[in-house]
Amino acid sequence: MKAEWILNLKPGEDPEQKAQEWIREYDAFAEDFPDSRALADQLSQRVRNAAALLKGTHAADNLNLNGVPLGDPADMAFAGSWFSLPELVDIQMGWAVLADGRNDAQGDPHASVRQGFLRELEGKWQDALRCYQQGPEDPEIRRRMQYCRERTTAEGALCYAKAQELLLKLRQSEALKLLNRAAHLGNIDAAEQLALSPASKDREKALGLLRHAAGQNDPDACFALYRLYDQGIYPVQATEAERMLHQAADLGHAQAQTLTAEGIGLRPVRTILLEEIHAGSKDALWWMVQECEKQGDMEQAVEWLDKAIEANQLDALLATAQAYAEPGTEAYSRADAMDYYRRAARAGSLEALTALGDLELTDTHISFYDMALLLHSPDAPRKKPDKHMVEQHKKQLAWYTLAANAGAVGPMLVLSDAYAQGYPVEQDAAQAFFWANQGAGAGDPLCMYKAARMLEQGNGVQQNLPEAVRLYEQAALKGMAQAAERLWQIYATGLGAIHPNRRKAAFYHRRTNRR
Repeated sequence: MKAEWILNLKPGEDPEQKAQEWIREYDAFAEDFPDSRALADQLSQRVRNAAALLKGTHAADNLNLNGVPLGDPADMAFAGSWFSLPELVDIQMGWAVLADGRNDAQGDPHASVRQGFLRELEGKWQDALRCYQQGPEDPEIRRRMQYCRERTTAEGALCYAKAQELLLKLRQSEALKLLNRAAHLGNIDAAEQLALSPASKDREKALGLLRHAAGQNDPDACFALYRLYDQGIYPVQATEAERMLHQAADLGHAQAQTLTAEGIGLRPVRTILLEEIHAGSKDALWWMVQECEKQGDMEQAVEWLDKAIEANQLDALLATAQAYAEPGTEAYSRADAMDYYRRAARAGSLEALTALGDLELTDTHISFYDMALLLHSPDAPRKKPDKHMVEQHKKQLAWYTLAANAGAVGPMLVLSDAYAQGYPVEQDAAQAFFWANQGAGAGDPLCMYKAARMLEQGNGVQQNLPEAVRLYEQAALKGMAQAAERLWQIYATGLGAIHPNRRKAAFYHRRTNRR
């Protein structure tokens, strides 16, 4: 690496003075992060050597430093134009997050380039590309954009290939995660495979990704949407499929051009759905209901709905349950609603479990978790819930507990509140922490903050300040301003064995001010 790049030397600057600036920043960083002292000393020696080399008092040697951020010459040369010296030190020392947004005013055209480089360091190639696209026109930025595109494509292809290997080994859940990752990286094959998935959420995400890519004139995405229609994926309607086929042909897709040249039209929806039904697709039964309703053929719609319900198709069960659960309608029947929700729950619906809990409220619209908070608020009602209401709330809580045990994150938070407030159950700080921590593990920032507060206070769990700070930091990086504020306070003054840290305090103070 060139000595000028190491020092980030600008025209007219003295190498020795610039080296001293770097060394002061390395020392200041090591004061805030004592464990980084060895690396700070190593980097300090490197800038001394670079200055001596430029002054002619040091023999030329290898100034590269592999394995350290900005150890690559191209990265250092680029970053030196966009970041201040203290920010470059933060990045080199492995704390690029501290440079995130430090001097970025809203609307600053150069801020997006800085953000793009930081996203690159995290391996978030697509995010980096989007940031760079908003930056000024510059040949070096264009080169980095192309690099991000190449990395995105390569990583997407790798994830897709690994997913196929896992599917052959019948490791479905692991394969699904990799397929989702590949699809989000723009891999069209992965997105199409997910769109054929029986999981409706995966299908919706995949179709959204394909439509976005088609909107960017990706011919493979256009043709994939056409092909999904022909495979009975009902959310892709005939008009969209036909438009996508012609768009793919116009963009040069060979197979699409052949089909349009031969005048091959779209097959009727019902024909496709019948094929899928005969092949055993439960979803096709539900889509046939929707198609019949769309065409005004209500008699056929009812017949297909009965078949979908008989097959325990989840959407059909939920739709029927919701129809029965609507008060004030001719169809209203609490008993029938609960029956269909139970069937949906047995088919794997977490939504059905919480809906069953809500149906336990026959005399009130106030949930157990709202009542728990209300009873401990300044506006608490004078009249406490009677025994009958408490019993209803206990039954609702029991269903929510089943949903939380099955992995539903929302119920985890409200269960934590219920146990913390002591309604409609006995107050139990350990259970309150348990559910907040479960939600934190599932990635919910509010649960992270709640669990961190309890860990900090030793409430319901043995006090653990390092773990509390870890959860605060995770929550803050997910946008939880209260967590950022608490971290600012902790790092400004210190807490127990956690020493004050001016860099971290400044970082979290900035995030507090973003509210």
